[in-house]
Amino acid sequence: MQMEIKLEQKLTAAYMVLGAACGVLADYIATNASLLYALLVPLAIYAVTITALVKLMRGQKKSVLVSNSLTTFILVWAVVWVFLFNI
Repeated sequence: MQMEIKLEQKLTAAYMVLGAACGVLADYIATNASLLYALLVPLAIYAVTITALVKLMRGQKKSVLVSNSLTTFILVWAVVWVFLFNI
């Protein structure tokens, strides 16, 4: 029995990893630079990746791609950043 991974599951996994990486990056930036940069840099990274994703997935609806990936990205990013900030 072989399981196939759907596109939504792949996007969720990819944006979980990206959100976690951006959470670590935001914690580093917040401690070494500015809180504003810690908020803007991960959002800029998300904007670049979603733009490339929308161009790659022309057959998919943009609203579905953005809503699924944005929710996952923001939640994982916030959890990782708050966790690291409180250590």
